[in-house]
Amino acid sequence: LIIYAVLLCMISATIRMVYGIYCKRHFEETHYRFIFDRKLLQEMTGFIGWAFWGNGVVVLKDQGTNILLNIYCGPVVNAARGIAIQVNTAVYSLVNNFLMAVNPQITKSYAGGEIKYMHKLIIKSGKLTFLVLTLFFFPLYANLDTILSLWLVEVPEHTNTFIILMLMYSLLDCFGSPMVTGVLAEGHIKRYEINLTLLYIANFLTAYFILKWRYEPEWVFVSIVVFKALVIGALLWQSKVRYKFPIREFLLQSALRSLIVFIMGTTFIHLLKDRFEQINFIASSGIIFIFMALIIYFLGLTKNEAQFIKKHLSERVKQYKR
Repeated sequence: LIIYAVLLCMISATIRMVYGIYCKRHFEETHYRFIFDRKLLQEMTGFIGWAFWGNGVVVLKDQGTNILLNIYCGPVVNAARGIAIQVNTAVYSLVNNFLMAVNPQITKSYAGGEIKYMHKLIIKSGKLTFLVLTLFFFPLYANLDTILSLWLVEVPEHTNTFIILMLMYSLLDCFGSPMVTGVLAEGHIKRYEINLTLLYIANFLTAYFILKWRYEPEWVFVSIVVFKALVIGALLWQSKVRYKFPIREFLLQSALRSLIVFIMGTTFIHLLKDRFEQINFIASSGIIFIFMALIIYFLGLTKNEAQFIKKHLSERVKQYKR
């Protein structure tokens, strides 16, 4: 474990050095020049301080919950949690690159005063990442037992439920991540970080009492999902106050359409669950993937979004044929 930790540290340091060298060689504005601007320093210190406080309480929520699970439930439940996090990280990484491409555009649009375009980016990117994630969530959900049996010799108890709940957490985070970028771009994060701190401390205490009163550990993960929804609510409120984010448009164009797709997918899986168990993993995953793609196209996307994707795909097909 010590060697593993050292190697991880070396990887992070190497990546940081590569970024620094690349930027110095290709971007003139990244060269260092010492100046002392008291006003700018105060603004940056305040921002960094509140961001550090918020990140610290996230660590408390994540690692503190991990410690609580180990104390009250033992290493087997911790192992199940570790597997769930691995699966969730692998699946979420599929859409993380999309968010990495969109987030700088959100910051740039705010800096350029293009607030309405910023609103559009936040709403559309949240919905699209959610919909893309559902394409992989439901095939995994329907075939989770098969996948785990291929991966592990002995599957720890609670693993299946932990994975599903962690993936649901990531689905919610698809909406939250672009909004966080918007709040950070605006810069005044004090109220948001205070709300985040209170919510995550409450989440940690809730997990403590759930385990102390001997409830099943699944309820800890349910509470994590619930508090994530509350964090998104705090983000919506902060975004509305700071840069007039259109909450009604977000709910109608993004949240409602995403919820319809999720309900349709869940219903489809449960109605045909017995049938899926009678066919192999690849066939059932393909059927679910195609069904979700159709539902997303006809119900998840607006008319303009569907036409854009259709046009883009047709152009790609023509290029491939050439």
